[in-house]
Amino acid sequence: MATKFSEQMQKIYANNIPYVRKNLIINGAMDIWQRTTALQSNLSGGTGTWGPDRFNLSVGSVTAGVASMQRATSSPSTIFTPYALRINCTTADTSTDAGEQVTLRYRIEGTDIRHMMGKVCTLSFWVRAYLTGTYCISLSNSGVDRNYVAEYTITQADTWQYKTITFTMHDGLSGTWAYTPDTVGLSIRWALLTGTTFHTTNTDTWETIGSAKYATSNQVNFFSSTNNTFYLKNIQLELGPQATEFEGRPMSTELALCQRYYEKSYALETAPGTVANSGQGFGIRGNGAGVGYVPFKVSKPAAGTLTIYSPATGASTNVRNLNTGTDQASQTSGYSEYGFNVYSSSASISDVFTFQWTSSNEI
Repeated sequence: MATKFSEQMQKIYANNIPYVRKNLIINGAMDIWQRTTALQSNLSGGTGTWGPDRFNLSVGSVTAGVASMQRATSSPSTIFTPYALRINCTTADTSTDAGEQVTLRYRIEGTDIRHMMGKVCTLSFWVRAYLTGTYCISLSNSGVDRNYVAEYTITQADTWQYKTITFTMHDGLSGTWAYTPDTVGLSIRWALLTGTTFHTTNTDTWETIGSAKYATSNQVNFFSSTNNTFYLKNIQLELGPQATEFEGRPMSTELALCQRYYEKSYALETAPGTVANSGQGFGIRGNGAGVGYVPFKVSKPAAGTLTIYSPATGASTNVRNLNTGTDQASQTSGYSEYGFNVYSSSASISDVFTFQWTSSNEI
């Protein structure tokens, strides 16, 4: 009877989801890497690095250490999609100061969490790590004044393991929550290194905080050795008290979901800044400034960061003048969630120019 009850409850939750996607995580299978499939991040630089679409290696006050992120061709034997995220410790940071933190961060847009508030949810994922021990996941709201930390354990080194964390989403009646486009509705972090500033003694409960808390003091230091690796695959966040089968969406659907936050003119497997003509845009200089209009494939939450590249040299902030065979400084206008204009004010009348571009609209 317990099994039948569980199945029945799952159907009740599934039939009452006022949302088009079961899985709230975009690119949870780690298949889409529009920026590049291999990145190096100097942690001492204090900045984050984007890896697979929608996932960011967030870094704070790290005094030493270097990590690399790659698209790995490793998956659990029961999963038939080819890729995973792999993070390597390439330079160790064995002494953790209080204010240091390295987390893998994912943000859900405010409009996408409204139906979750106050309901039972389950986060599930496959993980593989060389360093065994306790790891932590944290959830926080837009105001970073409500926080939830849960622990999970890697029990066997360098082996794929399936983890599930079931929790009741905050009801949103207190704290600062955002439910509109272009806002952070919910932030999810997988902790890799955390100093005491980011530690909490409270687990499996929503707490009121004055500053971010990502882990407990039990969190391992992933950067303790250059032997350490950390893999993630098939991340899913859904309504209901149990993890269900991973929602494998068509590639075209998943790519479009990613393009809301990051879109480029280059071919999918071509890194921005590469010398490449495929996908390039065209413009022409008229009596006024030259104009080349680009409509986005997918509308954005709001205007973000636009970068223009020369297809001939890969140089950023440049277009390529085909009449003169030279790069010229690019200018943009009319940048919105629907598209933008790009031109070269130094081109002569009737000159034709080409360009590649990226638009980052991450929340």
